[in-house]
Amino acid sequence: MYAKVNGTRIFFDVAGKQFVPDGPVMREKPVCLVLHGGPGSDHSHFLPGILPLAEHMQLIFLDHRNSGRSEWGPIETSSMKQNSEDAEAVRQYLGLDKIYVLGQSYGGMVAQQYALDHQEHLHGLILITTAPSYRINETATQIIMERGTEEQKELWRKKWAGEITDFDDYMKKMESLYHYKYDDEVWQEVVDARTRKISHTEVNNYQRSGELATFDFVPRLPEVKCPVLIVAGEADFVTAPIHSVEMHEAMPQSELHIVERSSHSVFGDRPDYVFPVIEDFVKRTFNK
Repeated sequence: MYAKVNGTRIFFDVAGKQFVPDGPVMREKPVCLVLHGGPGSDHSHFLPGILPLAEHMQLIFLDHRNSGRSEWGPIETSSMKQNSEDAEAVRQYLGLDKIYVLGQSYGGMVAQQYALDHQEHLHGLILITTAPSYRINETATQIIMERGTEEQKELWRKKWAGEITDFDDYMKKMESLYHYKYDDEVWQEVVDARTRKISHTEVNNYQRSGELATFDFVPRLPEVKCPVLIVAGEADFVTAPIHSVEMHEAMPQSELHIVERSSHSVFGDRPDYVFPVIEDFVKRTFNK
């Protein structure tokens, strides 16, 4: 499905009902916009792993502009601010009132931008393995130097220099660092996910060498007064837990969970922990 907003066509898909039969009444569930990582990836990396949340929220998956199945336009429009404004425009297009926004990795950065600009429309913000500033570059590099192979170290350098020409190949060679649990079963799931994903390497390069090297939400995060759930992977090398601590300390209504035995792909590593935490947060903060 597509929403024509802000001069482009944004692809979205839906999982779950907003109203479900509950005895003699129709019970309302909250709606959650789900923002994918990358940048330049698509929403498919959430699937099917995140779908159990559809029992508790109606999930609206978006592909950012210039990503996935959304319309391609000038690469200069690929930015956190524009992605945030597109998410807000989709909320309006769908006639939604208050919502949750869940963002993982780069999607979590867009979610922070959304909260800074539109928190009056939020029941709450759910930030998964993400970070508030360009300082992730330094910590991730330090961790790669400690844990990575020589090939992974060189690929990391090229990624932040905007020199990657094949993002799928990059992910194939770096994937072992993204998962805490990495056996044959996980490998097959990763291969399937990578095969079905639509990636735009040029968008990733554009943002890695530009905005992602300079952005910093930290000074403004105290402005976010809505409830915030922050989930970090203890072994995450991309967005190390120290950055989740920084977000937690800056946002007055936030709560932080650092999940043991998990890396950047925390939904796959620890669904037994992450889903109950999100479900509990939503139950406590959903105001009809």
